[in-house]
Amino acid sequence: MCIRDRIKREPCNCRRILSVDDDNYSQMAIGRMLTKLGFSVVKALNGVEALDILNDVKKADLKRCESDRCHIFNLVLTDLHMPFLNGIDLIKAIRDTQADQQNIPIVMLSA
Repeated sequence: MCIRDRIKREPCNCRRILSVDDDNYSQMAIGRMLTKLGFSVVKALNGVEALDILNDVKKADLKRCESDRCHIFNLVLTDLHMPFLNGIDLIKAIRDTQADQQNIPIVMLSA
């Protein structure tokens, strides 16, 4: 593949965000706002659930878009304090173990 072909590759158009928070109210509020902005929101209640989704996107019934640059998720929003695996440890796990998600933007929230 030549450089020109790489430049012409289409960006990921999934418009999908992974929201990780153990608080149902926060999940609902974030989900509504992002849905109104045209995003699809996949919810996880803790870091372990989020990693399960990232590890097995087929099990989570998520499909890649047509782009060869598809990352499934455009963004991960995570709470800081959660049971089982907190936000900081989740970020470390994503960066260390998720080869195709290592460069995904991650935003940490805390109420």
